[in-house]
Parts: sequence; C-alpha cells; structure tokens
Amino acid sequence: MAKGTTYRLVDVEGCRQLCIPLSLWPALTGIISDNEFQFQPDCWAAMKEGVINMPVCGSYGWDGSAWRKLPLVWGYYDRWAENLGGTQSNAGTYTKLTTAVPPGYVYTLQFLTVRDVSSAPSVITIELSDGASVYTLKRDASPARYEPVNWIGEIALKEGDSVRVRLTGCGDGDTIEAVAWGHTMKVAE
Repeated sequence: MAKGTTYRLVDVEGCRQLCIPLSLWPALTGIISDNEFQFQPDCWAAMKEGVINMPVCGSYGWDGSAWRKLPLVWGYYDRWAENLGGTQSNAGTYTKLTTAVPPGYVYTLQFLTVRDVSSAPSVITIELSDGASVYTLKRDASPARYEPVNWIGEIALKEGDSVRVRLTGCGDGDTIEAVAWGHTMKVAE
C-alpha cells in the first residue's frame, strides 16, 4: 500500500489523521492486524495509536480482540418534543409527566419550559422520575403569571424514566403551558 496513492496522513490540529476510502476499510483492518510491514513505519505507528485504539461506532473497528463490524451504540434517531400543558381541573397542584422512555431507547432532555398563563402559582418544579425516586432539576418559588420557568441542559433518560412538571397553588381552570424538548437515540441490541 503506497502512501499518497491509496492512503494519506493529514495533520489535523496537532494530530495525524489517516484518510482512506470507505471501500478499503475491511481490507485495511485485516492488513493492520496481520502485517505491519505493509506500511511505512510512521504510518504503522500512527495507525496503532490512532486507528486501533479509536472508538468506532456503527462501522468496522477493533473491539479489543478482533477487527469486526461494531454496533451503533449511541446516535441521534429523532427529535423528541412532548406537550405537558393542560387545564387545571380544580384549585391545587397541577402535575403532568412525559411518556416513560420505551425499551430500546435513550432520550436526551435538552430544554423544558413551563408557565401558568392564568394566575401566579406558588411554586413551579421540574423533576426527573426514574420510577423509584424523583430528582428536582429546577424549582422556582412565586413566579409571576405568564413567567416561564426554563430548564436548559442535557440529561440522558433511560428506559422507564420520565420528566414531570408540578405547579403548586394553581387556581381552578388555570391554563398551563409546558413543553419538553430533546432527541431520542436507539440503543444497540
């Protein structure tokens, strides 16, 4: 394999990157693991450090014992948005949960906003529930009417997890606006 024709090393921000056509990857992995003398010494050293130890997902790679096609472990699958709003049926506490994360998926919550457009609740709480415990992500006491309480971040939700909003001190007939936003990922089986 002559350097410059089939493969090339490129300096990228202090690193060396090996560039090869995707059609060559299965053959290259066999050559890397079987015969280091097919490569110039500088390329072989770069591949041992960079390619063999490189985590590869959904592609061919080194799994610790052999070169093979690796499963896709994480990856964007789809947007996730869920409306948690509604109308409070009587004076008291409004509570609503997202749908629990289904088997085979991980959801990433990135943004949640909630507000009472009818009156000023005494407390707005944004929480994560794993089925057994509840964890407070944000709590805002005495928000004004129409004042949104926002949670911005990135948190992974596993199978069975859900996010809930809780507004304490709502009036009968209050209109609650709330939306959870993020993305979904399929988990490799």
